[in-house]
Amino acid sequence: RSFHVTGVQTCALPISSLDDGNTRDLVYRTEWTHPVSSQLTVEGGTEARWTSAAGNEQRISSGRLVSRERYNADSTRMGAYVSGRLTLGRATLVPGARVDRWSIVHDTALSPWLQATLPLGRGLTIKAGTGIYRQAPDTAQVKGTRGSSFLNVEKAAQYDIGVEGRLSRQLRWQATVYDREDRGLLRLPGTEVRLSATNTIINTSTTLPWLNSLDGHSRGI
Repeated sequence: RSFHVTGVQTCALPISSLDDGNTRDLVYRTEWTHPVSSQLTVEGGTEARWTSAAGNEQRISSGRLVSRERYNADSTRMGAYVSGRLTLGRATLVPGARVDRWSIVHDTALSPWLQATLPLGRGLTIKAGTGIYRQAPDTAQVKGTRGSSFLNVEKAAQYDIGVEGRLSRQLRWQATVYDREDRGLLRLPGTEVRLSATNTIINTSTTLPWLNSLDGHSRGI
């Protein structure tokens, strides 16, 4: 079991500061491992995290300070995971899953994964993996001036397969093909000056809220 307390505080100016804020985390973790047999080992753990965050951002406009960001809120994240390591002949499989609950978005999500390794002989090994990974919005994105209570957890699905070779005891090479699919990533609209189709300049916005509006992918070797 482990118990952590962390804190971060920033302040740009001591008097009439333009930017200041603080973040405090209180974390409790447990971990366990159980050898079921000579071929299977199971491990797992839990995490409870309490976060308190506050921020304030001001800018000078028309000779006076104007608030652009302000938030002060608490949130919790509760999570648990279980993973296994299974040996089947020369192959090794590592399946697992994690479930998380974020109070800031009132959402619960499952994140599974699977890794596999198969030695081929002569120093060659095939490695493959897939998994779903998630990221919740932070306090400012939900509780800030431009925050939104309708935000969802960001999601990324990743797949990869590769070959690893050993040239010596100290030197190895690896080639991997991967595909990452991102869904519902967060974006703050209206942060760039744009030119419309009619050649009209559209200025930045200080009121549009955060959105889960970005999808994309990354593929390569």
